[in-house]
Amino acid sequence: MSHVIVVAERTESLVAACRRARVVPYFARDVRHAHVRIRELGPSRVHGLCIDLRHADAVVLVADLRDEARFFHLPILALVGPSTEEHVRALALGATDAVVATDTDGIGQRLASVRGFDTTRPGSYRRAAAIAHPDPETRRMLARVARRAGFDPVAVDHTRELEALLHTARLPVGALLLHDAIAEEVALEHLEEVPLVVVSDLPRALLRVPGLSPRALVVAPRDVSEELATLLRELVTDVRPSARSSRRILRRGVCSFRPAGTSTATLGGLHDVSADGVYVRTMVPLPDGLDVWLELRPDDDSPWIHLRGVVVWRRRVGDGGLTCPRGFALRLSRTECPARDLEAWDEAYRRLVHAEVPDRLRLV
Repeated sequence: MSHVIVVAERTESLVAACRRARVVPYFARDVRHAHVRIRELGPSRVHGLCIDLRHADAVVLVADLRDEARFFHLPILALVGPSTEEHVRALALGATDAVVATDTDGIGQRLASVRGFDTTRPGSYRRAAAIAHPDPETRRMLARVARRAGFDPVAVDHTRELEALLHTARLPVGALLLHDAIAEEVALEHLEEVPLVVVSDLPRALLRVPGLSPRALVVAPRDVSEELATLLRELVTDVRPSARSSRRILRRGVCSFRPAGTSTATLGGLHDVSADGVYVRTMVPLPDGLDVWLELRPDDDSPWIHLRGVVVWRRRVGDGGLTCPRGFALRLSRTECPARDLEAWDEAYRRLVHAEVPDRLRLV
């Protein structure tokens, strides 16, 4: 049986949703009780967490679970209010998906996706990430970024310790996240294949880092955030600009989608957008090849627009890989989109590309 920890008011409709999903709910008294219970049972017996983010300390529980290697892949369904801001916030905190707390049909659909999911499968961390930064808070954030990107973070204090780690680590070092002063002292020309993030207040052109690869990420301390994990995963999987027809830009927001010709829409989260497509976050991704109608706001200055496209690939709960969250990639069918909406989409995308946002926060 598939067991789900539930931190929400126990109602008949929620119990019925779990029954329809064929999962066994364990209703925790509060967030602290859920925290203890999850650790008692361990990842082999907990297949998911359904949590109302309006509970006190719910945000802390989600953050703590995402910082632990053994719960890195645990499906977390956040129950939120009806506002766009709450949905976006839940995904930013690390929830796998979010749904309005009163939408019991949506809750049931998402919980059904965790049946049989093995949270203990090996390979969460196969490589280490070396982290060197003098500021404790920045170092902590870099460690969180490394975990989100699938690395085991290892902190070092100086260049000699870093060089020793590169030769003696129990896991191969697969990424470097370094303060610029330390990066300047490391022989990077021998580490060209290792993804590198340099944390600096200086722009790339003024850095004195020998052997700095054009693909290295340069970020300011204030930009060390969860988005950086996605950028780091892109480097790890060696996704290059030539592999895409247009720039892919991280974009947080909500959307609704439905198979073409149907009337029931599902709420999802935007992950990124390009000129020709969208990646939608959801625990119930649509199958490859399906024609889809999509409604979204591509940026804050746009009205809601309607687009049409085809699902080109998807990631379900339990699928391997770390580059994208659970969801599906939609390629726009430009000849089938309403002309006015397509024009609004193209204009909004141009605004995103040319916005005064540093290149380091774009996926290229």
